[in-house]
Amino acid sequence: MKILFLLFISMIILPACTPSQEAIQDAINQTQAALPTSLPTALPIIQPTTAPTSTPVSLSEVDLESILLLPGDLPTEFVAQQIKSNLPDYLKSSSNVAQVKRMGFRTVDFASDGIMIILFNTSEDLEKAYQIIKKEEGLHDVSKSFIDIGEISGYAVTSISDLYLVGGKTIYGGTSIQFIFTRCNALVYIDIFSRANNNETTFTYAQRVDERLSKLICH
Repeated sequence: MKILFLLFISMIILPACTPSQEAIQDAINQTQAALPTSLPTALPIIQPTTAPTSTPVSLSEVDLESILLLPGDLPTEFVAQQIKSNLPDYLKSSSNVAQVKRMGFRTVDFASDGIMIILFNTSEDLEKAYQIIKKEEGLHDVSKSFIDIGEISGYAVTSISDLYLVGGKTIYGGTSIQFIFTRCNALVYIDIFSRANNNETTFTYAQRVDERLSKLICH
């Protein structure tokens, strides 16, 4: 089209040099031959992609062992004991249990029940087990203003005095801090026994476990 346009301009500017009809026709023919014979191929249409979705993990397949006790959760004198996967006797009647993990702690001569995490398939069975443990261990409900861990929680402190035996031997006592809470489908019971009162130790540990559980099972 540019060639044809230039021909017309030259015809106007240079009227004294008017080309012949045959020259004009040749110019038109050359211009048409230079034009593309087909339209460009359309660009491919890019289909929008959907973001990948995560598949919820079955409660029976959740890796509870990996969150029971991590470095820094407890003072270094606490040593983890064997991990068990059975319910305590007073919870044998509990139903719809997806999974249970228990691990005791030991520090010097003191043994603690440690931690127990139970995953339930229904909230009703979780609530029943919570009430059973509260009654069995003598725990009382605590408010969020006291300690903001879990959805509902219970607490008890048990102190055992030193026992002096004949012959001068002493069996030292200590303080047991017991704490229970629920989070989504999980019930967590913690019992830490030590020579000194350990409120802060127990609550800090419970808070860490609560945070790890939330990431694992709350969707």
